[in-house]
Amino acid sequence: MSVTAAAQRRPSSLLFPSVPYVARVRPLARETTLSFVGRLAGRFGVSAADLIAEFFATGNRKPMSSLDCDGEVYFNVQARTRFAALSRVPPRHLEQALPAWTRLEPEGRYDSGPAATFYGASSIAPTTPACAGCTAVRTGRIENARRYTEAHEHVCLRHRVWLTPMSSASTAAREASGGGLLSLARLPSVVDAQRRHRALLRARSEAAQAFSVARAVITTWWNADWPQETIWPQRQRLLAHVDVALDAVRDAITYPEAVLLTSLLTSPLWQQNLLAEAGGHQPHTPADVPRFTRELAQRLERPWLSDVLAHVADGPFTAWLQACWRSRAGQREQTRTMWWIAPAYRPANPRISRRAARKAASVYHSHTAARAENEDGAQGFARGLGLARAYAAEHGHLCIPYRHEQDGFQLGLWLSNQRSTGPQLSPARSQALADLDPWWNPPWSTLWQRYYLRARQMADTGCALAPDRGFPGTSPELGSWLYRQCQQYDQLHPQQRGLLTGIGIDADSARHAQPRRRNLAKVRENALARARRYCDRHGHLCAPASDTQDGFPIGQVLANLRVRARRSLLDPDVARQLAAMDPWWAPPWPSGWQRTYYTVRDRVRAGHLLDPGSAFLSWDDELGQWLYSQCVTYAQLASAQRELLSALGLTQQTASRARPNPATDRPSLETGLHYARSYVDQHGGLDVPPGHHQEGFPLGTWVARQRSQADNHAIKFASPWPAAPLLEALDPWWNPSWPAEWQASYRGALALVTSGLQLRPQEGFPGTPEWTGQWLYQQCTGFSELHTEQQRRLARLGISPQAARNARPRRIESPRV
Repeated sequence: MSVTAAAQRRPSSLLFPSVPYVARVRPLARETTLSFVGRLAGRFGVSAADLIAEFFATGNRKPMSSLDCDGEVYFNVQARTRFAALSRVPPRHLEQALPAWTRLEPEGRYDSGPAATFYGASSIAPTTPACAGCTAVRTGRIENARRYTEAHEHVCLRHRVWLTPMSSASTAAREASGGGLLSLARLPSVVDAQRRHRALLRARSEAAQAFSVARAVITTWWNADWPQETIWPQRQRLLAHVDVALDAVRDAITYPEAVLLTSLLTSPLWQQNLLAEAGGHQPHTPADVPRFTRELAQRLERPWLSDVLAHVADGPFTAWLQACWRSRAGQREQTRTMWWIAPAYRPANPRISRRAARKAASVYHSHTAARAENEDGAQGFARGLGLARAYAAEHGHLCIPYRHEQDGFQLGLWLSNQRSTGPQLSPARSQALADLDPWWNPPWSTLWQRYYLRARQMADTGCALAPDRGFPGTSPELGSWLYRQCQQYDQLHPQQRGLLTGIGIDADSARHAQPRRRNLAKVRENALARARRYCDRHGHLCAPASDTQDGFPIGQVLANLRVRARRSLLDPDVARQLAAMDPWWAPPWPSGWQRTYYTVRDRVRAGHLLDPGSAFLSWDDELGQWLYSQCVTYAQLASAQRELLSALGLTQQTASRARPNPATDRPSLETGLHYARSYVDQHGGLDVPPGHHQEGFPLGTWVARQRSQADNHAIKFASPWPAAPLLEALDPWWNPSWPAEWQASYRGALALVTSGLQLRPQEGFPGTPEWTGQWLYQQCTGFSELHTEQQRRLARLGISPQAARNARPRRIESPRV
């Protein structure tokens, strides 16, 4: 029925609410504004959409198709005045009862008149249907309503119903469940759980966050469908008339366990017990903290649970155990909170309607870039998993060195990234890697695991390790490592001790272990001989620490010798022999610089020309950037470094002619700074648009990357980011504290002023594009809250504090019919 027809058969009209027809509708406490409007519209026999459409011009509201019954509507002051008059409720009472009544001030396309905007269920705070019995007592009518609720308010204690919409099997069942709500008459444990939940929230400040973690944990256990579980199926049978596939029914059935788990997770006593039980080792599985797991099983009245969870290495429960240990029960700063939940384990939101879900899905699929990124991630994991499967088939494990590459794919780096995700990795991916190697992500270092695998390989071939005889038959390096494990056997992780026991090193044999006998003179001669062969092959001794030679860790050995030489602890005879092979084997500057220099030296000797004037385009990208950096910083280099470069033909005179390569894919800091200076000379600052190219160089992307790196550095370290002073010298506000969206809007306004447009705030910014004018007005209304630098930039546009106080909204003329 239309609003006009409703008005004809009643003594008042919706268009003229001053007519003394009383349509008083009392708001419920914490009711959504949309629910209140819906109940108000019901008094006139129309829907909320019809009532809203009657009051608002099309330009002052979104399309009515975007209005969801479980969403929210926000009104400006003119609209609120009309609805308050129509409902015969004082505005002050509505503001007290309706949380969203004055939360937003939507702006329509037109300068005056009521305006409204709608938000879906996924964009507002959690809501649930109000209890039908409580609504009838409050309003005197049987009608539907919707309220904002917290996690501890899903149960109506008076009428014993679960406040989440159900999908009943029949109309009779729906009526029996309280008008579509889940009746808890046969589940008193759920009602009691809410009383305990409220008490827990009053007693412990972290209970709200912990409940989200507990709910994620319980959801994974629900999905596991363990055959030992009998309590939840029994509750399901008591709710046979309800569609148990809904998440809301799952939450109701598992609510008592979620509250009990929250109580345990927030217990300071049991958090400290967990830390004491784990000791100095991060728990790998719940089996590493058996007392905590047994306490959990006892509280949940499931004695079998501790055995089931003992070897679960993934999931939110194991992730919480590790997070609690890392953060020292929340006492260690600069660590991720132990209440964080990985997206893969966040339970589905039952309050999002099917219509909203379909809408969200359509929006998601419209973003092709996001979809392509997800697909690339899945394809990347599939490729990494395939290569990991081949590696495991060949080597029997996944303890892959960090720099290992296979078929052009950085398999070591990829697996390291999977390890960093830890138990937060999705269950399917975690299980796929565990099928290849149960110890693919150990709680100790992968270096320890590699040594252990070498020892296990010896044991598998039938060679006894014999700790009491000094590990005969092992290499000096492996024998020394095994002896160190015996010395610190009691401090090892319990599962490390279990692995060593499997190769014949138990607690008793570790106590009687003898050190690996080493002939130091022979070891030294072997290391020098290896170094001599490496120098003959490569022409220098600046080997990376990861380099090996016929299985011998020549890179690590030379790195250790360099450390001893710089501390003046190296045998002079050894130092003399190494210097005879390579005079710069232990330079006072970083070894990486020396390695790159040797690479450049070899190519110059092979006939490659140094061409600083042509931006080193004849060199590969990485070496070209390195050479340009040396030219730019030539004066800051050590005198010996300058002599080495001069021997290649790169003198101070030739370095002064160097030009950067704007087409580089790996720009060095010096390259980026060159184009940043050029931009600052032209524009006076580093407010660079994201896609801007300066003389062909992607400066916008480079500056955005520097900002991201600076922000990440500030989160992890207390020291300043090394490149920050160089960028601050160009622009003190190169990395502002306000959002990038503000910068983008400011650039648009600045372009208008630069083109000759005069902003007139007191007249509503005439001549500006619609959204630019609205943004400028927003800055004027919040001018006093802006950063001083933001205020200074607005002053460049002609917006002074006085002009901001006198600003008017952006005026848009209504379209003529």
